[in-house]
Amino acid sequence: MISSPDSPANIYFTDELDRRFKAVGVDVLSASAHPGLAVTDLKRTAGMLVSAMVRVFGQNSAMGALPTLRAAVDPRTKGGEYYGPDGFQTMSGYPIVNKKSALAQNKDIARRLWDVSEKLTGVKFSFTA
Repeated sequence: MISSPDSPANIYFTDELDRRFKAVGVDVLSASAHPGLAVTDLKRTAGMLVSAMVRVFGQNSAMGALPTLRAAVDPRTKGGEYYGPDGFQTMSGYPIVNKKSALAQNKDIARRLWDVSEKLTGVKFSFTA
């Protein structure tokens, strides 16, 4: 999953998925990652100020892809980890395990989000080893 440091919903989902895998003994892990401030075509819909900030503080899209790649292929990745750039305010740099905010670590919210997501989508996930 890709997540933004200021938007914990994807972290809730990946952490809850990892807990559910572990609860039934499924040998799969779930981790999350965010690209930092990457220069992509997404910025063209942003305002002039945001576009200027991205050009000044951002990193190229290849660097932005590294946290996701590291989370996916690093044999040391652990379930529930959160990868992002190592630079100032996690906007740019090479991928490291980032600290999650206290809010993003709330297991009750994660469980409720999972339950509401299943209800609203009509998709129920069952996990067995």
